[in-house]
Amino acid sequence: MTWYTTGTISVTNGSPTVYGTGTLWVDTGTLNAGDITLIGSTLYQVQSIQSNTQLTLSSNFLGTTASGASYAIIPIGLLPSALAQQVKSTLASASTALASAVLNTAGQAMTTAQQLNARQNIAALGAADVGQGYISLSVAGNTNVALTATQGQASIINLTGVLTGNINVTTSMTPRLYIIENATTGAFSLTFIGTSGTGVTIPQGGSSLLFCDGTNIFSLISFVGSMTELSGGLKTALNTLDDGGGNATFGSSVAGHSVVLNGIGSGTNGGAGFYVQNNANTVIAIGNYSSLIGGAYDATPTIYASLGLKTFINGSLRSFLDGNGNLGFAVTPSAWDSNGNIELQGSRSITFDSSYCYLNANAFHNSGVWKYVSADYATQYIQAAGVHAWNIAPSGGAGTTISFTQAMTLSNSGGLNLGGTFDPGAGNLNVTGLIASGLTSAGSGYLATKSAQLEGPYGRAMINHASGDPTGELYIGFGYNGSGIGSITQSGTTGVAYNTTSDPRLKNITGPITAAAAIAFVNGLKPLVGTWKSDGSPFCGFLTTDYAQIDPGSVVGQPDATEDIGDLKDAEGKVLQSGVPQPTTLENGQTWTKTGIQNVYQSMEYASPAWCANMTAALQGALATIAEMQSLLHAAGIKGF
Repeated sequence: MTWYTTGTISVTNGSPTVYGTGTLWVDTGTLNAGDITLIGSTLYQVQSIQSNTQLTLSSNFLGTTASGASYAIIPIGLLPSALAQQVKSTLASASTALASAVLNTAGQAMTTAQQLNARQNIAALGAADVGQGYISLSVAGNTNVALTATQGQASIINLTGVLTGNINVTTSMTPRLYIIENATTGAFSLTFIGTSGTGVTIPQGGSSLLFCDGTNIFSLISFVGSMTELSGGLKTALNTLDDGGGNATFGSSVAGHSVVLNGIGSGTNGGAGFYVQNNANTVIAIGNYSSLIGGAYDATPTIYASLGLKTFINGSLRSFLDGNGNLGFAVTPSAWDSNGNIELQGSRSITFDSSYCYLNANAFHNSGVWKYVSADYATQYIQAAGVHAWNIAPSGGAGTTISFTQAMTLSNSGGLNLGGTFDPGAGNLNVTGLIASGLTSAGSGYLATKSAQLEGPYGRAMINHASGDPTGELYIGFGYNGSGIGSITQSGTTGVAYNTTSDPRLKNITGPITAAAAIAFVNGLKPLVGTWKSDGSPFCGFLTTDYAQIDPGSVVGQPDATEDIGDLKDAEGKVLQSGVPQPTTLENGQTWTKTGIQNVYQSMEYASPAWCANMTAALQGALATIAEMQSLLHAAGIKGF
């Protein structure tokens, strides 16, 4: 029977009353209580019809209040009784016929003759097939309920009551249609079933359109609120909203995928598989939407977002790709004046500009200058043209301009400059003090500023003072356990002083060195001459083994000492160093293998404190003896001494 759609309706959320405009609900003669009304995407049962322009639903309207709305009434309450047996002869195509009648037979894969036959079969169903009227029946408790013959003839059956157990509601096996409403409460299931075969469990708070084929009962449509579901699937000519297995396809299907969206795959207006437009200015599309991205369709997967793209997890921002191509992780990107920047929490960012790569902390580039993200210090690491630079800046206000100082530079030649920007040369280290400056003269290597240099190619270290620095200004200091024990200091403008700690407060004095002891020290020395074995150059001095007999504190090492040497290898057996002493510890799978023995030579301190003190005491003793002898000679009248 044809759906009634004449006129429009006005409905109010929460009210069962429906008002019509241009409707003839009474005069049409085919509409009755128990019919089904489709408003929007939700089905409602007609409880009563008051006039041509007013009817009452069996439940309150759930949608948004509206007027001038379209609708459809499915005349199912009092279909004429006839030809019920014809259903049995067409059971094989009953589901298809019903779906064709409820939806659109022309949209199904049916011939014209099959469509006509389906419509005739549905139109021929009588009261024995679809029932008539509406009943409400309490099925409270936990006992199965068998419908009486009269109850089983109702077209719409409303089941109520509090369930205390799972129950079956049983009906006869007469082929026909049912609409079953499960209005029960209690956390238990309700199954509508025949006296044999299988039945259907009706969701609590929901309704189902059921069909009995004489053997089993099937669900054709079930709905809870505004959710509608076909047990065998819901399809149109182009789309499958549900294939019965929970899969949806829009366009051509792809096996093994739950949701498939297919856009147009060609041309400059190729369509997106997924497209959402919130208003005229906000669009998101997934697929190959060529007209949005500009240009012809290609096979590259594309995501288009007109104003940027955000992702949230549990209500918190996790990423934001803004309209300028800047990406923020858990933050909104700053107002960069370039694109392709990456910003992280804690005001950190990675930026790219031509041949430059920046790693920033609390800095972003805007209007041609670097600015603070928040009120704090700022730092920056730059790679460009093979040069690595580290910049620092004091704390500043959010959004204000940053003035960076280049604190360290690693040149593309391999020279490292601390506190400056110039290239000290390959393998060289320059430590700049107060003022950055170049060399004082070509090739000299010395700087006119307070600075320290290590020049690898020349094997030298240089420490520089500036003009005006005073005598005693420290070049190198030596310490032990937190206290100074020696130093090298500036002496005037042309010399240096070598200093060893000798404060009287550090010493316990037991007396002077006696002349006899000093003479014994001097007499114990064994000065020698000879040549060095390595290059034959002249040698004049002492042997450590001899000198250690009279001044052991000035000799380092043991006589004739040796140590093992070998190869240091990595975890893969590659030799890292050869001829090295055995390391105290090995790391990262390294091994050391002995390959030989080398000498460990003694060394000594020439002009040690003991040497100086004893030589002084011996000289003083000799001078005293000379003075005494001079006095005796003078007393004897011998002149000239």
